[in-house]
Amino acid sequence: MIRALLEIDREHLLEFHVLGRTESSVKINDPRLIGHGVYNREEFTSRVQSLNIHLGAVFSIWDETYCHIDRIVVSGRSSAGI
Repeated sequence: MIRALLEIDREHLLEFHVLGRTESSVKINDPRLIGHGVYNREEFTSRVQSLNIHLGAVFSIWDETYCHIDRIVVSGRSSAGI
């Protein structure tokens, strides 16, 4: 999905920041995709606030009809202003 959005964004208006672990086999070579690596839950809000993020998303690695999102991630995004 991120790869497709980067391809559509010909004016380079989008930038993706990935916080957390990613699959090493997924390679997207684009300067607008920035990986920040693993973080502790206590650091989430301050890390997100420092990036000036406008939209947050939690993408599933599995095809599923139900997604359990940790309340800390949801409340962390809210407290970070996204």
